[in-house]
Amino acid sequence: MPLDPPDDELRIMVRAKIALGTLPRDGAIQFQPGFGDGQVCTACGVIIAPRTAMYDSDRGSHGRVYLHRPCYDMWIEEMRA
Repeated sequence: MPLDPPDDELRIMVRAKIALGTLPRDGAIQFQPGFGDGQVCTACGVIIAPRTAMYDSDRGSHGRVYLHRPCYDMWIEEMRA
């Protein structure tokens, strides 16, 4: 099973995805907590394994966003920066 990237690499990925619009720029978007079932994390690209904590958001025409807990936490941190 692939490991999550180190924090510095994850921060770079999250910032790049925010800049590209792949991840929301606005921290006001609503995410629902849940558990993975094979979705690909929008931030790091790693599959979210079953029973792994994750967050998901339906962005309408912009598609769904799936984030592992560490990726969600990093996204929140970047929204506050």
